[in-house]
Amino acid sequence: MSRTAERPGEELDIEQGSPEWLDLRMRLRMASETPAVLGISPYQTADSVRRAKRGLRGSVTPAMRKGSEQEPLARAAYAKRFGSMRPAFYVAGDYGCSLDGIDGERATILEIKTPYRGRDSDRWRMAERGRVAAHDQAQIQHQLMVCGAAIAHLWVWDADSRRGTMVEIKPDPQYWTRIRGAWDAFWPTLSQEPRVSPRGPRSA
Repeated sequence: MSRTAERPGEELDIEQGSPEWLDLRMRLRMASETPAVLGISPYQTADSVRRAKRGLRGSVTPAMRKGSEQEPLARAAYAKRFGSMRPAFYVAGDYGCSLDGIDGERATILEIKTPYRGRDSDRWRMAERGRVAAHDQAQIQHQLMVCGAAIAHLWVWDADSRRGTMVEIKPDPQYWTRIRGAWDAFWPTLSQEPRVSPRGPRSA
């Protein structure tokens, strides 16, 4: 069984993208991988998570590159409307999460999504209606479970228009039980040989 802290997790002083950060991601149950472990990710499979845990990194897609490049701009635009946020890395037991932002009181966290198709994407249309896709909900609930924040803001960013739309997400402890159960079932399978997925990653 996994070790999950009953209290909010600990923030580590670690630079995202550093070798230490990559090593921790291999050893921890990460929020970005939870949708795949639950079987609800349109972008990643359980086998790709197995490969990542073995240190086999996949290729960087145009959608992933665009998201990385746009993150600072999206965070700055969010800050103008809702307040300043800073990236952070949290660990609670066997679970970890890289946060796109957390406020000074550690009460609100930020998850940025930059759909490749911008305002023509399902993500944008859902966010405008105050809805969150199932795979984004899974990732954000994992983040809330690990860091203990009171609320999460999903900020969907359109790179072309430099506009964003925000959805507020509350913690759901019942969902956390589902997350832990899925990871507990998945973790022993890491010794299995990953299969080659017949489908590539989709654009957000």
